[in-house]
Amino acid sequence: MSYVFRGKRDPEPAENKCGTYAGYSAHRRKNEKPCADCSKAHTKYTREYRRSQGITKSTLVPLETECPNCGHHINEEAA
Repeated sequence: MSYVFRGKRDPEPAENKCGTYAGYSAHRRKNEKPCADCSKAHTKYTREYRRSQGITKSTLVPLETECPNCGHHINEEAA
């Protein structure tokens, strides 16, 4: 039986993936600020994912008039 290396592969440089969600993730893993193309790709991916799951901004941030924890009124101008 021969030995098969199962360690981590060397990650590809972010430059090879720029303009994709993978490129955005590579920037983030390296604690870099994502380039404009990668940021656009991340935004597009996130919008498409949320749309496919039926997630809207109103489900992400519910409109409430009172904070359930402290009773402080929030979003008073909308209420």
